[in-house]
Amino acid sequence: RALLAHGEVYSVAVADCGCHDNRVDKMWWNEQWMGYPVDASAYDAASNVLQARALRDDQRLMLVVGELDENVDPACTLQVAGALQAQEKDFELLMVMGKGHSAADTNYGRRKLLAFFQKHLHLDRQRQARDEGPLQNEPGPSRQWGPAPA
Repeated sequence: RALLAHGEVYSVAVADCGCHDNRVDKMWWNEQWMGYPVDASAYDAASNVLQARALRDDQRLMLVVGELDENVDPACTLQVAGALQAQEKDFELLMVMGKGHSAADTNYGRRKLLAFFQKHLHLDRQRQARDEGPLQNEPGPSRQWGPAPA
């Protein structure tokens, strides 16, 4: 939700088994926090399905869902995926087969999340720069990139 509602702050995000539209989830849970009765516009405003159009081209989103999630219906995540596709938005969808809620908290899920964040937050380049020290750019036809001389 933070990526869609606060895109000026966030550029990369993962949603793990999210309740993306409170109308699809257990009403009694949501109404504890939204108040009762709930005006339909409050559900619309909180719906990632309806807000999917807000995902910008320079933002990266991974949706994770457990095939057997009994807490939040996997349809919640798939509806967001459908809305993103309808808007021609780029995103990644990871369905973890045979797993339930918090599917990203599996060995497979953690490995995929780490790879996603490394790719989109450029963590490999940051680690390389840290390990090799600052890079030096020597101008001219024999331009060389590498660690700065000690």
